Amino acid sequence: MGPTLRANLLSTGATHGARIPIAPNGVLHGVVTVSARGMAIYEELFERAVSLGHIVEMALSNALTLEQSEREATTDPLTGLADRRGFDFEVVRLRGRRPFAVLALDGDDLKQVNRNLDHATGDARLVASQVMTGVMRWGDLVARVGDDEFAAFLVHPSEEGARRTA
Repeated sequence: MGPTLRANLLSTGATHGARIPIAPNGVLHGVVTVSARGMAIYEELFERAVSLGHIVEMALSNALTLEQSEREATTDPLTGLADRRGFDFEVVRLRGRRPFAVLALDGDDLKQVNRNLDHATGDARLVASQVMTGVMRWGDLVARVGDDEFAAFLVHPSEEGARRTA
């Protein structure tokens, strides 16, 4: 126990305690703490705290797995950009709240690059498309919505700002 934690515990009057780590997949996210004043933590209480820790850890693990699955379901694995589903979701989520602009970008001739050179060259060209995110503002979205087709969703742009970004 570190000096800061010890000082905090002593300031509460706790003389005994147990700490159960919450670490789904080996990553510490928190600690369940049980403390008492003047008497030891009895075994049944400790076992219940451990059980509670397991339940919390399992619930957190499920939530993290769901979050990861949702991210994977809306992200293009090659470019790391949003995919069509992710783009559609964000457009529905954001469109009614403020002015927006949508830009359509077509990379052209990806099939020819794949046919005449190779798929690795075509993939490298797509991965290079991530450079588009560099001209976007925080809150704007770039997505790969087709083979070599991209879309950008600009939140609350000025007309001039949308033209400049395009």
